[in-house]
Amino acid sequence: MGMLKETLLRVFVGKRGREALKAYGDAQSLQIRDSDMATRTAAEAKKARRIEDRTMAHQEDGMSFDEARAQALAETLTEVSGNPQAATIKALEAADAKIGKKKSKMPAPVDEDRAKLISEALSAIRDKQEDLDKLDPELRAKLTLMAVGAFMGDHSSKQ
Repeated sequence: MGMLKETLLRVFVGKRGREALKAYGDAQSLQIRDSDMATRTAAEAKKARRIEDRTMAHQEDGMSFDEARAQALAETLTEVSGNPQAATIKALEAADAKIGKKKSKMPAPVDEDRAKLISEALSAIRDKQEDLDKLDPELRAKLTLMAVGAFMGDHSSKQ
């Protein structure tokens, strides 16, 4: 029975139509467990089938395949986007949910001990920077070379 069905589909239904029917069948089966995915797949299959049907209807009216296909696409797309406000609201809600997830990852408010520790570290860095600024440029260059050597693992720069 499966071979007969497949043969009849190949003879009477185009490739896109077969793909749409397969996607629709997959959406209806247990292969797709995600309900959102199943809904989208079924909607895409339905849309593809509408396009194929409209293309054939326009061809019967005397249009060429390309003209009929373009007309069918235009009709289907305008039909689908008939309510753009719903799509916009849905997109905004999805964006809000995504932003909400990012907001929850933000660090907690800084407590006073942490703020005090950060300010002390910044003041220590400023003091050390002032001490380095007072050094002779030649001595500063040697210290910089030693520091870079120490960070890079080169112990031969010690003098």
